[in-house]
Amino acid sequence: WYFFVNITNMISKNKIANRLLSIRLGHAMTQKDFGLECGLSSSVISQYEQGLRNPSKKALYQICNRYNIDPKDFNLPDKSPYLSKNKILDIINERSISKVYWKV
Repeated sequence: WYFFVNITNMISKNKIANRLLSIRLGHAMTQKDFGLECGLSSSVISQYEQGLRNPSKKALYQICNRYNIDPKDFNLPDKSPYLSKNKILDIINERSISKVYWKV
């Protein structure tokens, strides 16, 4: 049983590692540039791509948001529990606009 669970984990890690690598290479980016775009260090990106470290859900959502990738590609729910910077700015702008309308 333990062996089966480890094999399943390895397959999942490799799938994520390969997907991250293909995203980065598809955008012709270095690990450093990819990491900067996603708010992660190049060493973390390297560890993800080698399958040495599992990305957190938050990191995966950051990558999905940045590169318009369906979270389902990483077996994540459609809606992120984490707000992106753009979403936060949208919420702030919506509230500011509604305050202006109410004051008029």
